[in-house]
Amino acid sequence: MTTRASRATAAAAMLALLLLPLAACSAGASTDDDAATTTDETTAPADDGATASGDLFGCTDGILTYISDKGYPNAEPVDPATLEIPETAFDLTPDCYVVDDYDGAPRYAAFWATDPQGVLSTLGAALDAGGWVQSDEYGPLVWWRDGDDPLSAEHSLSAAPQPIDGVETLWASW
Repeated sequence: MTTRASRATAAAAMLALLLLPLAACSAGASTDDDAATTTDETTAPADDGATASGDLFGCTDGILTYISDKGYPNAEPVDPATLEIPETAFDLTPDCYVVDDYDGAPRYAAFWATDPQGVLSTLGAALDAGGWVQSDEYGPLVWWRDGDDPLSAEHSLSAAPQPIDGVETLWASW
Protein backbone atom coordinates (compact mmCIF):
# COMPACT_ATOMS: atom_id res chain seq x y z
CA MET A 1 0.00 0.00 0.00
CA THR A 2 1.40 3.38 -1.00
CA THR A 3 1.62 5.98 1.70
CA ARG A 4 0.21 9.43 1.14
CA ALA A 5 3.70 10.97 1.54
CA SER A 6 5.35 8.66 -1.00
CA ARG A 7 2.48 9.19 -3.42
CA ALA A 8 2.80 12.96 -3.00
CA THR A 9 6.56 12.74 -3.60
CA ALA A 10 6.04 10.65 -6.73
CA ALA A 11 3.35 13.05 -7.93
CA ALA A 12 5.62 16.04 -7.39
CA ALA A 13 8.41 14.36 -9.35
CA MET A 14 6.10 13.48 -12.23
CA LEU A 15 4.64 17.00 -12.29
CA ALA A 16 8.15 18.42 -12.50
CA LEU A 17 8.77 16.27 -15.58
CA LEU A 18 5.48 17.43 -17.11
CA LEU A 19 6.21 21.11 -16.50
CA LEU A 20 9.96 21.10 -17.11
CA PRO A 21 9.77 22.16 -20.76
CA LEU A 22 7.50 25.11 -19.97
CA ALA A 23 9.40 26.14 -16.85
CA ALA A 24 12.66 26.11 -18.75
CA CYS A 25 11.13 28.31 -21.42
CA SER A 26 10.47 31.20 -19.12
CA ALA A 27 13.56 30.91 -16.96
CA GLY A 28 16.27 33.53 -16.86
CA ALA A 29 17.52 36.23 -19.14
CA SER A 30 19.46 35.36 -22.24
CA THR A 31 23.18 35.94 -22.58
CA ASP A 32 24.96 37.52 -25.51
CA ASP A 33 25.78 34.00 -26.73
CA ASP A 34 22.07 33.10 -26.58
CA ALA A 35 21.17 36.23 -28.53
CA ALA A 36 23.69 35.39 -31.23
CA THR A 37 22.43 31.81 -31.42
CA THR A 38 18.79 32.93 -31.52
CA THR A 39 19.52 35.33 -34.35
CA ASP A 40 21.13 32.56 -36.36
CA GLU A 41 18.34 30.09 -35.55
CA THR A 42 15.45 32.35 -36.45
CA THR A 43 16.27 32.73 -40.09
CA ALA A 44 13.55 31.93 -42.57
CA PRO A 45 13.00 28.30 -43.51
CA ALA A 46 14.69 26.91 -46.59
CA ASP A 47 13.22 28.05 -49.89
CA ASP A 48 11.49 24.71 -50.39
CA GLY A 49 9.66 25.22 -47.06
CA ALA A 50 10.16 21.61 -46.05
CA THR A 51 11.86 19.71 -43.25
CA ALA A 52 13.44 16.32 -43.81
CA SER A 53 10.05 14.74 -43.10
CA GLY A 54 7.81 17.23 -44.91
CA ASP A 55 6.15 20.61 -44.69
CA LEU A 56 6.83 22.99 -41.80
CA PHE A 57 3.07 23.77 -41.59
CA GLY A 58 3.72 27.29 -40.32
CA CYS A 59 6.33 26.27 -37.75
CA THR A 60 9.44 28.40 -37.98
CA ASP A 61 12.95 27.09 -37.62
CA GLY A 62 13.11 29.33 -34.54
CA ILE A 63 10.15 27.60 -32.86
CA LEU A 64 11.47 24.15 -33.71
CA THR A 65 14.94 24.99 -32.37
CA TYR A 66 13.47 26.62 -29.26
CA ILE A 67 11.33 23.61 -28.35
CA SER A 68 14.13 21.20 -29.20
CA ASP A 69 16.27 23.02 -26.64
CA LYS A 70 13.40 22.74 -24.12
CA GLY A 71 12.96 18.97 -24.31
CA TYR A 72 11.16 18.31 -27.62
CA PRO A 73 14.12 17.16 -29.75
CA ASN A 74 12.08 15.06 -32.19
CA ALA A 75 9.17 17.44 -32.77
CA GLU A 76 7.64 17.04 -36.22
CA PRO A 77 5.35 19.73 -37.62
CA VAL A 78 1.85 18.54 -38.50
CA ASP A 79 -1.05 20.32 -40.15
CA PRO A 80 -2.44 22.84 -37.62
CA ALA A 81 -5.94 22.22 -38.97
CA THR A 82 -5.73 18.73 -37.42
CA LEU A 83 -5.37 20.09 -33.87
CA GLU A 84 -7.41 18.03 -31.45
CA ILE A 85 -7.22 18.28 -27.70
CA PRO A 86 -8.75 15.12 -26.15
CA GLU A 87 -12.33 15.44 -24.97
CA THR A 88 -12.39 19.18 -25.63
CA ALA A 89 -14.30 21.37 -28.08
CA PHE A 90 -11.58 23.87 -28.97
CA ASP A 91 -11.24 25.16 -32.51
CA LEU A 92 -8.63 27.93 -32.55
CA THR A 93 -6.12 26.82 -35.17
CA PRO A 94 -2.54 27.30 -33.97
CA ASP A 95 0.26 28.90 -35.97
CA CYS A 96 2.37 25.79 -35.38
CA TYR A 97 1.42 22.29 -34.22
CA VAL A 98 3.89 19.47 -33.54
CA VAL A 99 3.99 15.89 -32.36
CA ASP A 100 6.99 14.51 -30.49
CA ASP A 101 7.80 11.03 -29.23
CA TYR A 102 8.58 10.87 -25.52
CA ASP A 103 9.56 7.40 -24.27
CA GLY A 104 7.43 5.73 -26.92
CA ALA A 105 4.33 7.88 -26.40
CA PRO A 106 3.27 10.80 -28.56
CA ARG A 107 2.98 14.22 -27.01
CA TYR A 108 1.63 17.28 -28.72
CA ALA A 109 2.39 20.99 -28.63
CA ALA A 110 0.67 23.95 -30.25
CA PHE A 111 1.75 27.57 -30.59
CA TRP A 112 -0.29 30.76 -31.07
CA ALA A 113 1.57 34.05 -31.67
CA THR A 114 -1.57 36.12 -32.20
CA ASP A 115 -3.34 37.13 -28.96
CA PRO A 116 -1.74 34.49 -26.70
CA GLN A 117 -3.65 35.70 -23.61
CA GLY A 118 -6.98 35.60 -25.48
CA VAL A 119 -6.23 32.10 -26.77
CA LEU A 120 -5.26 31.01 -23.25
CA SER A 121 -8.59 32.29 -21.90
CA THR A 122 -10.52 30.51 -24.67
CA LEU A 123 -8.52 27.32 -24.12
CA GLY A 124 -9.15 27.45 -20.36
CA ALA A 125 -12.89 27.89 -20.91
CA ALA A 126 -12.95 24.96 -23.38
CA LEU A 127 -11.05 22.71 -20.97
CA ASP A 128 -13.36 23.66 -18.10
CA ALA A 129 -16.41 22.94 -20.27
CA GLY A 130 -14.87 19.58 -21.26
CA GLY A 131 -14.60 18.48 -17.64
CA TRP A 132 -10.89 19.12 -17.22
CA VAL A 133 -9.72 20.01 -13.68
CA GLN A 134 -7.50 22.93 -12.79
CA SER A 135 -6.02 23.48 -9.33
CA ASP A 136 -3.84 26.12 -7.75
CA GLU A 137 -1.94 23.24 -6.14
CA TYR A 138 -0.36 22.48 -9.53
CA GLY A 139 -0.33 26.03 -10.88
CA PRO A 140 -2.94 27.99 -12.75
CA LEU A 141 -1.83 26.79 -16.18
CA VAL A 142 -2.14 23.01 -15.65
CA TRP A 143 -5.30 21.03 -16.36
CA TRP A 144 -6.08 17.30 -16.27
CA ARG A 145 -8.92 14.93 -17.07
CA ASP A 146 -9.86 11.47 -15.87
CA GLY A 147 -7.63 11.22 -12.81
CA ASP A 148 -6.94 12.58 -9.35
CA ASP A 149 -4.13 14.91 -10.43
CA PRO A 150 -2.12 15.79 -13.56
CA LEU A 151 0.21 12.84 -13.06
CA SER A 152 -2.38 10.10 -12.63
CA ALA A 153 -4.80 11.52 -15.19
CA GLU A 154 -5.47 10.00 -18.57
CA HIS A 155 -4.89 13.45 -20.11
CA SER A 156 -2.99 16.48 -18.81
CA LEU A 157 -2.18 19.78 -20.45
CA SER A 158 -0.02 22.74 -19.54
CA ALA A 159 0.00 26.10 -21.29
CA ALA A 160 1.91 29.34 -20.84
CA PRO A 161 2.94 32.34 -22.90
CA GLN A 162 6.61 32.16 -23.90
CA PRO A 163 8.87 34.66 -25.67
CA ILE A 164 9.88 32.88 -28.88
CA ASP A 165 11.81 34.78 -31.55
CA GLY A 166 11.01 37.98 -29.67
CA VAL A 167 7.25 37.35 -29.93
CA GLU A 168 5.02 36.45 -26.97
CA THR A 169 3.64 33.06 -28.02
CA LEU A 170 1.24 30.72 -26.22
CA TRP A 171 2.74 27.23 -25.94
CA ALA A 172 0.32 24.47 -24.94
CA SER A 173 1.50 20.87 -24.55
CA TRP A 174 -0.28 17.64 -23.74
